[in-house]
Amino acid sequence: MKKNNIETKPRLSLPGFRQTNLTGFLLYFSVYATLPSLPYSGAHALSSTYLLFTIGMLLAGPFQGYLVDAFRRRNVLLYALAGIAGTTLGLAYLSDSLIHVALILLQGGCFMTAVSSSLTLSIDVTESRRRTDGNITYAIVTRTGIVTGILANYFIMEAWGLYRLLQLSALIILAGWMLMWRVQVTFHAPIEVPRFGLDRFFLPRAWLPAVDIALFAYAGGIVAALLPLAFGCTDLPYLLLLLLPIAASPTLVKMFVRLSHHCQRCTANVTLYLATDLGMIAGMGTVWQTGEGAYSLLTTVGLAVSASLLAFVLGIVPYYRHKRVR
Repeated sequence: MKKNNIETKPRLSLPGFRQTNLTGFLLYFSVYATLPSLPYSGAHALSSTYLLFTIGMLLAGPFQGYLVDAFRRRNVLLYALAGIAGTTLGLAYLSDSLIHVALILLQGGCFMTAVSSSLTLSIDVTESRRRTDGNITYAIVTRTGIVTGILANYFIMEAWGLYRLLQLSALIILAGWMLMWRVQVTFHAPIEVPRFGLDRFFLPRAWLPAVDIALFAYAGGIVAALLPLAFGCTDLPYLLLLLLPIAASPTLVKMFVRLSHHCQRCTANVTLYLATDLGMIAGMGTVWQTGEGAYSLLTTVGLAVSASLLAFVLGIVPYYRHKRVR
């Protein structure tokens, strides 16, 4: 038996933590399983796909603080997941180019909303004294979703093609919806936040680390888009770039959280995720737009990674030490 004078370590999770983490994994797995091939989803390949997806994310971003405080956070996530599943199926079955544009914009907005609301819920279901540990766990799980989703894109496209990939992606999102539908989360009363703002979208104090993370993720996006085209055993070091964000998650989460004040924890985490997603999407878009040979773009990958790591050591670490608030 435990002695009464021994303080037990607070639990990492409350009921719903595992479901929230698994939903986050399925969200990122599903989205990144389709992103490398998303321009091909219309009747004609749409060169502006990644730009439209990004615009959708950025348009939805400033409303996240209002949405997760004015409404039940679980319901916000459920609607966002349903939106991603619906737009994915729409891309599989509808071929009109204007509808394709609308679906991509809506999918980007739903993805941004799902990221913000799922992060908020993962914090809500974690005990306050271990929320940084919870943030790290959630980051590792979702970064793993990115890597496995990219690899799934390669194998599923090879085996079954794009339309089966889109169908499977929608089903995976619906599985996440079912998981969250069963989770009961304490309702948080509205606190009268503005309808439009940076809360749960972007932390200005973390702008410089966010730029550096986006640059590194840009290299990862190029690798992800080139994976079906040119990679072999000799290119294994480039594939390992996709694993570095998983290994670096504890350090990066702590950095962004410590750059935020107490009430900005979710905003700090969303900023890290936003930088990663925008960088990855930009890298994929570069491969699509340039049409250059794979190995010339691998040179770009090397330059981007080198610049990012050098900037991190020489600029980001001193900036962090000066700007951290906790």
